[in-house]
This record gives sequence, structure tokens and C-alpha cells, in this order.
Amino acid sequence: MTAARFGRWAALAAPLALAGTLAGGGVLAQDTASLDAQVEEVIAQAEAVRELERTEELDWRLADADEALTEQLATITQDEEIVDRVRQDERILARLGLLPAGTDLLQLTIDTLQGQVAGFYDPETDQLTVLDDDGELDLASRITLAHEAGHALQDQRWDLKAMQDAMPMVEGDRIAAFQALVEGDATLLMTLWIVKHAAADMMGVDGAGLPGGDSLEGLPQVIQRQLLFPYVDGLAFLMAAWGPNGWPGVADVWAAPPVSTEQVMHPELYPDHVPVEVALPDLAAALGEGWTQTGETVMGELNTGIWVADGAEWDPLSLSLGGVTMPNASAAAGWGGDRLVTLDGPDGAWALAWQTDWDSADDRSEYIAAAVSAMQDLPGAWELLETDLTGGDLSEPVLVLVAADQATLDDLVEASRELVG
Repeated sequence: MTAARFGRWAALAAPLALAGTLAGGGVLAQDTASLDAQVEEVIAQAEAVRELERTEELDWRLADADEALTEQLATITQDEEIVDRVRQDERILARLGLLPAGTDLLQLTIDTLQGQVAGFYDPETDQLTVLDDDGELDLASRITLAHEAGHALQDQRWDLKAMQDAMPMVEGDRIAAFQALVEGDATLLMTLWIVKHAAADMMGVDGAGLPGGDSLEGLPQVIQRQLLFPYVDGLAFLMAAWGPNGWPGVADVWAAPPVSTEQVMHPELYPDHVPVEVALPDLAAALGEGWTQTGETVMGELNTGIWVADGAEWDPLSLSLGGVTMPNASAAAGWGGDRLVTLDGPDGAWALAWQTDWDSADDRSEYIAAAVSAMQDLPGAWELLETDLTGGDLSEPVLVLVAADQATLDDLVEASRELVG
């Protein structure tokens, strides 16, 4: 099974800027008047199901998958900002034990996209693309087209690029929450379109349009969960708004998008339960000459939950209308806010500081127990402190420190304590 895509596929809920910026590739020769009519029929159906009228005609194409993906992935990976962001995420994930040592996250992302993407909408060019190697609008292509038409309608109404560009790349959790809104909306539209226009054709088809099946096998747990999140959890989140109020209820969410994966995973917390802002001091300066900060993000409940699951066996296809539940999920459910930075120093030294805050003392205690367990097999030395590096802004703080070796960790702990005063 494959996925339709908008936006920037994320690992660590930070943008990799790959899936949503694909463009180019050849339109197949079978782009005939008959095909035009079929495409227009699906777009008009999607428009009616979504109850959102287009303000201008939609630019669409059927494109050869190998040609379109290969060409555009090559272009995207030449963007230094994108590559730098992916390398930052790679360092963070590896140092937390979420990626095996030596994993090339950029190549893993490319390989995953090539196996998952069935179509995409590009807000840079306002074009939607269905990857279809035979030029015929079969069931899978029609489903993908309905999903991508949803993205195009979103863009015409709310300007997706402007909304996403307003979010700093270091705010990974907020970006992941926004992606859940975008993909959840399009997946809800796709689901309703299937019920109305393709229910009979779907007999015997399991979960078309969602990533899954053998395509997830062998991927690191963090990648599996991140791949599912915007579609499955995003759909569950928006159904909570759509169920009682229909599409006007979804429009209300667009007017005030979720600001955390916690809000997406627990719709009852939206919109009032807002995470605390966590700002860290300059740890690179505190560690001394030769140290630089080489990564920063907000992990959020989503990635915290992946971490405390600690690789425990789970079935990523055990989906429900409530989203996905990871092993040991309760240890992350009291998340109140966080910020993580990683640093590199002389002679290959590295360090990581992850400041979290928790909703209650019980939540903090449960997280501490899970964090200590998760860190037993980390690649470096580690320490957990009930310390607030922000200077007193947090109510139930926990500071996780990880370093390349014990000597570096000792320096990091000392620097942290000096900053606290």
C-alpha cells in the first residue's frame, strides 16, 4: 500500500522537505480528452464531498513514478538547508538510540519515499501529481487523485506554504501537528469519497491510500511511527471535529491549528492544553572552546512516546479510529513541553541535552522510570537530573543528558549545574 503526500515528510517531526516539494516529470501520452473528463469527475466529486469550492482550476498530471521521483529527489537533495536539517535529525536520533549507528537518514528517507508515495501536491507550483505508470485512471489512481485534490483545495483556501513557512524548522513537534491537520483533512476527504464513490470497488482492498503492509517492514520504529502519524492520528483528530460539526468544525481547526502532537493524539486537549515554552541557555559556550550546537528540536509527546517505547515489539498496522498506540505510551502522556539540543566538540566529542516538563509529579515519576530504562543501552554515557535549565519556568522538570563518553558527560553535568546556579 502506498501513501498520497503533502508537505515535508518528517523524522523527529522536523521537516525533511522531500515529499511535498516534488515537481516535474513527464506527463504520459495517454493524457486524452477522455482522461481529462475522468479526472475532472473525480476532482468535482472530491470538491463536493469536501464542501470546499475551488477558486481556480486545478493543475494536475499523471506522471511516471520513476521519472518524477528520481528527478525531483535528486534536485531536492542538492538543497544544502534540507540536507543539513536531515543530518541534524540523524545525529539526534542516533544519539538517543532511535536509529542504528551509521544509518544514513537521507538515503533511508529517499528509499522510503520511493516505496510509499503514490501522489503529491506541490504548493510551490500549485500542481497535483498522481504517479501512474500506465496512464490509466484505475482505482488506486482515483483514490490518490481525490486525496491530492483535497490538498489543492486546502491550499487555495488557506495557503499551505505560507502556514508551514511561518513555523521555524526547530519547532519539529508543531510542524508534525500541522502535517497531521493537512494529511488528516485529506485522508478524511479520501475516506468519505471512497464510501460515496468507490465502496463497491473497494471490496477486498485493505486500507488503500495509507502506508502499511510489507512497505513498513524493516524500517526503524521511529520511521514507522512518523510515517503513520499524519494520516492515522491526523484522521482521528479531525474526525473528533468533523463528527459533531461536519466540515465547518474542521474549518474551525484550520483557523486555529493544533500546536503540538499531544493535541493531535488527545483531541480532548485541543485547543486549550498548550505546552510550556522551553528555552535552553547556551550550552556550547558553557562547555567551552571548540563546542558548537549542531541540532535543535522539540520532541513532543509523539517522539517522546517512541523513545520510551524503547524498541518494544508492536504492530504498526493495529490501527483504530483513535490513532496508534505505542508500547508504554502512558509514560509520555503527561508531556508538558520540551526542547532538545545536541552539540559537537573537539576530537569527536558530542553531547545532548533534553529538557522536559511534565503535567504532574506522577507524570514526571512515570517518565523518569521509563527514561532510565530506555537509556540502558544508549551508545554513550548518560545522566538524568530533576533540573530546570530554563531558570525556573518549569513545574515538573526532567533533564536528560547524554554524551559520547563519561568524561564528556561529567563536563556536561558540571556545566548544567553551573547554569542552574
